[in-house]
Amino acid sequence: LIREERAEKHAARIAGHYFDAGEPGRAVSFAVLAAEDAERLLAMTEAARWHARVIDHVDGDEKIARIRHAARCFHEADNPLEASEYYCRLAECVDEDERIQCQMLAASLAINLLRLSKSAYHRLAKSILIRDLVGTKPDELFAGGVSLAAPNFAIPTIQG
Repeated sequence: LIREERAEKHAARIAGHYFDAGEPGRAVSFAVLAAEDAERLLAMTEAARWHARVIDHVDGDEKIARIRHAARCFHEADNPLEASEYYCRLAECVDEDERIQCQMLAASLAINLLRLSKSAYHRLAKSILIRDLVGTKPDELFAGGVSLAAPNFAIPTIQG
């Protein structure tokens, strides 16, 4: 498959085989091709998963790019839990202006989840420590019968 002239059409299979064989260094370029192919086909969750799978195997600007792509693709796939997680990871790697944007977007996605599901919010709070972004612990947030349809809290200004 690798020697084929159009190996990119098999990129997901090749990347998967390399990852499964414990050779992530050889898988990375194929995983990126698989992600790009999935994006072209508007399979945004699949694209996000390929971008995410590469993150631990690249460094520097490439790592930031893969985190950014994973966050955007999960967001476009209407998967706010994962999108928020990757926006938080991205916030750790970028300059202050972009960091604030990423944190606000992650908080906004979390609040939208809150409106939909208390349990989803608890999962999000546990996985990305959203309580640090909104300034309220999940248990405090739901104490006293807070309505899920209209959360009774405000997002504080994020200070550098």
